Amino acid sequence: MIRYSYANISKPVKSNTVKVSENKYTFEYPCESTFDCTDYIIHLPRGTYKFELYGASGGSSQGNVSSYRFPTDQCILDETVHNVGGNTICLRKPNVGGAGAYISGIITLNKDIISYATIGGKGQFKYKIRKRHEDDCYLKNNMIEGGYGGGGYASNYFYSDSDFGSGSGGGQTAVKFDVNDLWHRVIVSGAGGGCDDNNGIYNSENDGAGGAGGVVGQGWFFMNKYIFARVIFNIEFEINFVKKY
Repeated sequence: MIRYSYANISKPVKSNTVKVSENKYTFEYPCESTFDCTDYIIHLPRGTYKFELYGASGGSSQGNVSSYRFPTDQCILDETVHNVGGNTICLRKPNVGGAGAYISGIITLNKDIISYATIGGKGQFKYKIRKRHEDDCYLKNNMIEGGYGGGGYASNYFYSDSDFGSGSGGGQTAVKFDVNDLWHRVIVSGAGGGCDDNNGIYNSENDGAGGAGGVVGQGWFFMNKYIFARVIFNIEFEINFVKKY
């Protein structure tokens, strides 16, 4: 039996965020807020475990995000996504957020340990003040918060009632052993990037979509042109622990 608790008990959390089915434990995002949350503390007895992590999605003007898009504008196969428990499809619409990554691994623990799990919060799409391209739009209080787990903030944008919003980035999903800090991460799933405003045409003007999560930052799409920027990640939402034996 795996014991678990919240690292910060002062944070408001939802109920029933941990699902147990025989020897499989699924830890879902525990908080109502997408950016202000807490980690899990998980006591792991010695044994062999399979970890499956799903990164958080970025904020999207379309409400949903797209599966991983290659620079050719082709998406990863739906079958591939579904085979690992993903829930995205290829979405060919303007200004969509990026999907979180999936990663898995098997580890054998020779002793009991305390682990810490950060479940990434999803990015948001919205605006806070009715301004654009002004200094106020870049003040932290007016920016759109990224998802819990280090998601990138987005600057505020509002031009009109039909042209508004920006999408922030999702947060990393990670497991750490012994100490709850960046240096003790043992497995990490990258999050999706945010997006441009809600006023755009797919494959044309003002189409700015976020890249998907991964070991190497994917880059992003602007007017359907893939913009490559190599950013190394150390890298919505859940972790599965399956004790093998």
